[in-house]
Formats: sequence, structure tokens, C-alpha cells
Amino acid sequence: MRVIEKKINEMILEGLKGKQFDRKLSKRDRVVSDGKGKVQVFLWDSEVASFDAEANEMIVDSCGFQTNTTKSRLNSLLWDWARGNPSIYQKNFTWFVSKRCPILLEEKSVEFQGVERFRLLVWR
Repeated sequence: MRVIEKKINEMILEGLKGKQFDRKLSKRDRVVSDGKGKVQVFLWDSEVASFDAEANEMIVDSCGFQTNTTKSRLNSLLWDWARGNPSIYQKNFTWFVSKRCPILLEEKSVEFQGVERFRLLVWR
């Protein structure tokens, strides 16, 4: 995981705990928290992820940009925050999301449609 991705994940935790801020972490990365458990992550000016502590969910969005940086950011967020350890990978120029069935513990891959919802890991 890249240093910037670690910083982003640290800021998300602060936001989910109720701290309010609007922080630019680099020229392209920004994290915004409303202080009420809702956090948004921006890559350039596109919202690539949103977190809602009350609903216990996160939404990831490629915003139509299938770049290595976008995929890296989304995967770091999924690794730290999504239940079931999903990941996004590319095969023949197509993005897929790999999910693990919590009951059967089997891996299942489906084409990534650009936006996906996930349950949050227990973070409190």
C-alpha cells in the first residue's frame, strides 16, 4: 500500500469517528468529513468513495477512469474497509470485482460496473 493510501485510510477513520474536516493530502487526493460519520474520498475532483458510519456501508466509484491509480486507490479502500475482502482486478482491459461468499468462502468475480456498494468492517 502506498503512503498516500495509508494517510487516506487514517483520515477516513477520523471522519467515521465524527471529526469534521476537508483535507487535501496531495495535489490529487482529498478527504472530506461532515463530522457526522459521512466521509468522501476524492481523486482529482472525482468522488471515488463515500463512507456512511450510520448505514455501515461504503460506495466505491471509478468515475469512468479505469487507470492504475484509480484501481490502486479503490483496492486500498476495499482492503481496509470492506467486509469480505473484495478486490478489483483487470483482465483483457476489463475490470472485475472479486468477492468472497461469507457462507461458502468461495471467490466469485463479476464485471465491475463502475460503482459498487460494500458493507463496512467493524471499525469502532
